[in-house]
Amino acid sequence: MDLGVGNTFLEVDLQKIKANLNRIRDHIGKGCEVMPVLKANAAGMGLEKMGLFMSGECGVNLVAVAQVYEAVKLKEAGVDCEIFVMGGVPYDNVASAVEYGIQMPVFENEFADFVNGEAKKQDKKVKLHIKIETGMNRIGVKPGRALDELVDYIKNLESIEIVGVYTHLVESQAADKSFSHRQHDLFKEALGQLDRKGINPRYIHVCNSAATVWFTEAYYTHVRPGRLVYGMDPNGDEKNKLGLEFPIKWYAFVTNLKRIDAGETVGYNKFFKADRPIRMATLSFGYGDGYNRNLVLKGGHVLIKGKRAPFLDMCMDQSFVDVTAIEDVKLNDRAVLLGRGGKEEISLHDFSAMLGEGYMNAMANIGQRVRRIYKSCHAERSEGS
Repeated sequence: MDLGVGNTFLEVDLQKIKANLNRIRDHIGKGCEVMPVLKANAAGMGLEKMGLFMSGECGVNLVAVAQVYEAVKLKEAGVDCEIFVMGGVPYDNVASAVEYGIQMPVFENEFADFVNGEAKKQDKKVKLHIKIETGMNRIGVKPGRALDELVDYIKNLESIEIVGVYTHLVESQAADKSFSHRQHDLFKEALGQLDRKGINPRYIHVCNSAATVWFTEAYYTHVRPGRLVYGMDPNGDEKNKLGLEFPIKWYAFVTNLKRIDAGETVGYNKFFKADRPIRMATLSFGYGDGYNRNLVLKGGHVLIKGKRAPFLDMCMDQSFVDVTAIEDVKLNDRAVLLGRGGKEEISLHDFSAMLGEGYMNAMANIGQRVRRIYKSCHAERSEGS
């Protein structure tokens, strides 16, 4: 049964994503490859589709995710490139990771021992990346004695292969780069230790999205951009140096139009009370789709016919906007929630400024019931997320 595009949908331009990926490749140069980060439903773009697109049409040989659950979904969708889980792995997830050949981080002897035991059960060899702690203090092993002890321990585990080493930068988007350089110095110490131990990993990666733009000394074998691939440069000092394009438009539809007289109320608990006659449009989305209701309180709006329509209220599945100043609004007109409409644009930076939080929160929270429509130069495809 064809359900159409649904009540609200994301239009994702795959060619813009591919162009962004190629701009990043041109920027980092030969000898270093891109490991796209597909965590959090590929920043709202759709995990499986982005994995298949990256590995199948963009020539990517290694992608990163945050959890084994995400990696397994990619494998079951048919993604055939290498998949690396960046975050700490609960023991209950190890069996699936071993079964599907998923690469994991290692930074503790106990975890290494557990993985080795599971690999023996399945008669497989597991590929691990050593996570070096350089300042985030989230997961990882510090350079020095702790790293030496970890490497010596793993060398005795016959079902484990160390294929990678990495760290994560704390504030690479900041104008002051001194802490990032300090972290890199620690990482270089760790690389020296591994070399002296006879460990020569084929995957060495430090740079996240922000660092990919500027930290040339830390490119190594791979960079790990996430939001950068999707046209979002987090650097605070120089925005969008690579000329990346945002590939997303988020739409809903006008489902009702009516006059609200002065003194009438709109929404639960009479949230909005009109102080003048207005023309109101009901829209086919709400906070149940992952849109932050706080934007109603912060002066948020949508775009209808290229003009701003301020929010009056929002429910879980429907929203209300003022279209008094917009001529000729009709039933089933599209409302732009994110992206460009005519000469106006609603950006993730607008969301961030109004909400006082990181702009990736908005993308990561876009709900599963929001249909993803994938545009390419070949055809337009409609798929669930």
